[in-house]
Amino acid sequence: MALPSPHTPILPTKDWHGKSEINPYGDFVMMIDNYIGELTKTIKDAGIEENTLIIFTSDN
Repeated sequence: MALPSPHTPILPTKDWHGKSEINPYGDFVMMIDNYIGELTKTIKDAGIEENTLIIFTSDN
């Protein structure tokens, strides 16, 4: 799963604009957090959470 976060361009989707009530960067962080939550839920729902490793890295 390739995500540009938290790099520029800071581009939260339309659904996430203004959600943080701080700025676009806050909206973007919330959006990425939600995506990771969806990923972990899908893994758990599939029953493979005990056999799955998620590595979240950045190039900076």
